[in-house]
Amino acid sequence: MPAPASIEEKTGTLTLQGTSARYFANSETAERMAKLYAAYLDANFGLKLQKGTMQDAQVIFSDDDHLPKEGYQLTITNRKAVLQGHEAGLFYGLQTLQQVSRNKTKLGLVLPMVTIKDEPRFGYRGVMLDVGRYYLPVTYIKQYIDVIASLKLNRFHWHLTEDQGWRIEIKKYPRLTTVGSQRKETNKGHLSENKFDGKPHGGFYTQEEVKDIVAYAAERFVTVVPEIEMPGHATAALASYPQLGCTGGPYEVSTKWGVHKEVFCAGNDETFTFLEDVLTEILPLFPSQYIHIGGDECPKDRWKQCPKCQARIKALGLKDEHELQSYFIGRIEKFLNAKGRKIIGWDEILEGGLAPDATVMSWRGEAGGKEAARQRHDVIMTPNTYLYLDYYQGAPSSNHSPSADTCRWTKYTNTNHCPKTSRRKNKNTSSAYRATCGPSIFPPAPFRITSPSPRPGAGGNHMEPEREKGLRRLPQAYARRIVRSRKTRR
Repeated sequence: MPAPASIEEKTGTLTLQGTSARYFANSETAERMAKLYAAYLDANFGLKLQKGTMQDAQVIFSDDDHLPKEGYQLTITNRKAVLQGHEAGLFYGLQTLQQVSRNKTKLGLVLPMVTIKDEPRFGYRGVMLDVGRYYLPVTYIKQYIDVIASLKLNRFHWHLTEDQGWRIEIKKYPRLTTVGSQRKETNKGHLSENKFDGKPHGGFYTQEEVKDIVAYAAERFVTVVPEIEMPGHATAALASYPQLGCTGGPYEVSTKWGVHKEVFCAGNDETFTFLEDVLTEILPLFPSQYIHIGGDECPKDRWKQCPKCQARIKALGLKDEHELQSYFIGRIEKFLNAKGRKIIGWDEILEGGLAPDATVMSWRGEAGGKEAARQRHDVIMTPNTYLYLDYYQGAPSSNHSPSADTCRWTKYTNTNHCPKTSRRKNKNTSSAYRATCGPSIFPPAPFRITSPSPRPGAGGNHMEPEREKGLRRLPQAYARRIVRSRKTRR
């Protein structure tokens, strides 16, 4: 899972037996993959895979840079299993090898004879985790990255700032974590019920923890893309530094979900100084080419009433507050471009004019992505209609987990929903599909890493929509992680 580009099944099997099973690897990377496979076999089947030679090995890991980037070939005969690939390709091939290594018999571990060739359709294949609304510990983040990597996804979109909490240490602005990372209580149940749990919630990641997580992800060929929200979803930052808002406050870290009127003041130069300072500390922590700057759900109420914002609109000859947001995003883009980075923004950044080199993440259906592609911009498709995994899977009454909407994701797993505009007219401008998966309004609980488990896999299959072979079974180690916490559902 996801289904490979090509699979040729044959009659016969390869059996790995007891302590006689051997592997051979022809490079440092291949050796690392071999050791990961050996650890997998030992943990799940008690089978000890020892290092051998090319002549006596039953499993061969071959570093081969002639294959496509991120591509691999797995060939299993009745004598040997040969995995070919380079760097990430070898790693993704390892995930497939583990998937077919699940039939333990009295004779040993039985692998089917098969030839699998695979390479990803999209270069950007990611999943988002929202820690702004609920802080999650480093151990959870690493387990989440393990799941991402097992599904051959290569981007971890880390949503770090929100109205309900600022989650990353910025040394120049310590109040972002002493104030902005804490809220006094949390909305519980549906937003319309206006109920709260009365329990303080908080937490943040130090810069050293961030470095550790980024390195951990890189070892698994996952790039971490940070999201620092602007100009909206800024209440936690404004509670920390009220002078950055249009009214000057007072503000408090939000205790409820939804869209809030309090946003960064676009007419105040101190706002841009602050954001540039924050990004200056962010960039060394994240080698990602892309920095996500949000751009979504920014009400214009305060800007319409703010003398500084209105003065900015007049001075720049802007038409309205939508063009003021475009100016805001464009100014941040210029700053990041000068640092050698590119921006990603939610599809609202189309309003008022798209920044010159921006990549659009289309979440409100497909229309925004199609329009951005028409304008020859890169697009990451994330339509909430079927890729928001914190939505209900079916009728709300049949689910244990509360959320805002219904997402019938199973309708999309075997169909090609890549927008025709992107596939035909602008084939190279649609970068990827991303499955959005995060606690959002869910409370943190041990089962959350596994509760939506089939759905990121469905999203992974959806990223290769022209392959109508259905979902492949999860590797056994991952499957065990899923069922282990089922009884903790609330």
